[in-house]
Amino acid sequence: MTAQLFRRPRLAFLWIALVPVALTIIGFWVGRQFEDEISWISHTYAVRTAIRETVLLAWNAERDLRNYVLTGQDLYLRNMEADMNQEPKHLEELRRLTADNPIQQRNVARFKPLLDTKIAELRRIVNLRNTGGVSAALSPAEVDRSQRLVEEIRGVTRDMMEEEERLLLGRTRLESRLGWRAATVFASAIFVTLLLLFWAGRLAKRYAGQRDLAELALQQKVAEIETLNRQLELSVAERTAELEESNQKLAGAYVASRLLACIVESSDDAIIGSSLDGIIQTWNSGAERLYGYKPEEVLGHNVSELAPPDRLHEESDILERLSSGERLESFDAVRLCKGGKPVEVSLTISPIHDEAGQITGASHVARDTTEQKRQADMMRQTQKLESLGVLAGGIAHDFNNLLVGILGNASLALEQIPSDSSARMSINEVLKASDRAAALTRQMLAYSGRGRFILERIDLSTYVQETIPLIKAAIPRTVELRLDLDEDIPAIEADAAQVQQLVMNLVINGAEAIPDGKPGTVIIATRRQTIDVSHVGAQVGAAAGTGQLKPGSYALLEVSDTGSGMDEATRTRIFDPFFTTKFTGRGLGLAAVLGIVRGHSGSIQVSSASGHGTVFRVLFPAKEDAIAGPLRNQQVTRDLTGRGVILVIDDEEIVRRMARQALEHYGYSVLLAEDGERGLEVFRQKPDRIQCVVLDLTMPVMSGEQALPRLKSVRADIPVILSSGFSEAEAVERFQGMGLEEFIQKPYKAATLAEKVRDVIARANPPRRADSQAGHVA
Repeated sequence: MTAQLFRRPRLAFLWIALVPVALTIIGFWVGRQFEDEISWISHTYAVRTAIRETVLLAWNAERDLRNYVLTGQDLYLRNMEADMNQEPKHLEELRRLTADNPIQQRNVARFKPLLDTKIAELRRIVNLRNTGGVSAALSPAEVDRSQRLVEEIRGVTRDMMEEEERLLLGRTRLESRLGWRAATVFASAIFVTLLLLFWAGRLAKRYAGQRDLAELALQQKVAEIETLNRQLELSVAERTAELEESNQKLAGAYVASRLLACIVESSDDAIIGSSLDGIIQTWNSGAERLYGYKPEEVLGHNVSELAPPDRLHEESDILERLSSGERLESFDAVRLCKGGKPVEVSLTISPIHDEAGQITGASHVARDTTEQKRQADMMRQTQKLESLGVLAGGIAHDFNNLLVGILGNASLALEQIPSDSSARMSINEVLKASDRAAALTRQMLAYSGRGRFILERIDLSTYVQETIPLIKAAIPRTVELRLDLDEDIPAIEADAAQVQQLVMNLVINGAEAIPDGKPGTVIIATRRQTIDVSHVGAQVGAAAGTGQLKPGSYALLEVSDTGSGMDEATRTRIFDPFFTTKFTGRGLGLAAVLGIVRGHSGSIQVSSASGHGTVFRVLFPAKEDAIAGPLRNQQVTRDLTGRGVILVIDDEEIVRRMARQALEHYGYSVLLAEDGERGLEVFRQKPDRIQCVVLDLTMPVMSGEQALPRLKSVRADIPVILSSGFSEAEAVERFQGMGLEEFIQKPYKAATLAEKVRDVIARANPPRRADSQAGHVA
């Protein structure tokens, strides 16, 4: 019974609460209906107004036309033209207002061509007036035709106005019905509300008796709720502390993620994020610099579009392997920049995992390795040339030692046999062959950069001009030599013979590059070249030299031809010894050119392509100021005999034997040592008896460079002749300030050695002292 009493007042109050809600909903619905109807009625009036304005403009234009016909005044034409210019705008407004009415749209479709015809007619009249003047009057037929168009426009307008009247009438009736329905609904709702209020008043009396019991129960519930509230506050405090800790972790994670994003954006590497199907989703600044595309140009595209045509499936295959969980190592690849330019990259493709550990995408990290590989190729080429230079220098050194024995003994034998002996011819042939072998070793030493250079100041343009007659005899007549020589070119410090060989080799090489029998041109140019910091280390084509060029002034020799050119494989080997694309047996060729350039601290650069000829550019350091002249040997007397003890220190037995025979032939006593350490021991035993030391530069145990200061420490005035197959200038520079008296270039003849010894002894020792010491030789 109690539960039933509680349910009844609740139900009454529920109905009382629902009635205002229902009245509000009904009122809102009725208001919306009225608002829609009022909007439709306003829309109808707007359409009628637009129709009237459109017809009024057409009527005004027709009126102005008639006034113009009657008066001929231009004012009416201008008014007519202004009205016609507004017609399209009003017509477009009319089309917009009637967009939801198919009938009116058809009327507008009928109205538009009539209006366009009317506008065209009126414009034709204006043009006729502007071109024909006042005398260009309108014919009655034209006036009638214009009037008929106006009538047709009015007819279409009447149809549109009738349609709008019909719509307005229907909507007005609907509005009346809505008003009647709303009044009925509101009256019914008020009656039901009064009944419910009466019912609720009766139930309220019954409900008052139960209210006290309910309040008591409510107080008990409030006490329970307060207890629960305190417990909840404690739980909330604990949860708040946990949330604060979590927020701090999230803030740290956010800072870390922002830092990671900044690192990715600031990276020089191209970092691209893609989905597993290859769609590009992120694109950092490094990718924009490497590939040339802005993010908006590539986002949403497939990453395989960056691959060259022959590698289109490379990315998709990698992503497929990546999605299956396979781990991939970094690899070298080729990708295309904007515009189609290929770029070599080191590519690392890694999976991107979500919080659950699932692979959701891939990161592509690409680093441009084009310059790195170019530098590595250049380094390998330089190391190869340097190793070949070391090999050539070593071979030349050993070969020179052999030639010392051959040339020295042959020259000594030639002096000892009678002048009428038949053996003299054979020995002369041996000497000629030895001279040719010595020339070959000089080329090998030039390639190694350690040849014998006699340096002097040279005007490169003048010297090239003087060398041309020697070259013309060695090239085909179909090849034309052209000179482009700069007169204002700085002087260089060089060996004239080596420069002549360099010019001849380059020009002949260019002439031979032109196909036999076909005309061609070899251009020889010289000019001043300034190298600044931005050009230091820059290389074009195949390049070689003694390290990087220093900033400063240089003399440039450029030899270009119109020959068949070279491909990349050929161009990388042109400086290899004995390499040639012609017939075999060509010798060192460009290898010797490279050695000459390196020996002069210069640089050589080559540019060539198949079918486009070749250009060699040689840079020599300029010498703006005057320099010392070349080293010259002092002239000696014809009599090469002498007396005294000579110490010969050389690691080659054949050299030591030849030196002993040669010097003993000319009257000297000779002591021998196979290395610097042994020579120092021999010298310490007889320091005052030894008149001169012939010291080899390169030896095991103790080199000549190490032995010379030790010899001088024992006896400071001992004259020393340095013997080497390498550059005299290099030896003199290395031994500067160490008391070196003379230098003898290997290979040498017996007379040359005796001449050097006689010369240094004559400068260092009085003849009387030499005579007295000669008698004590064991």
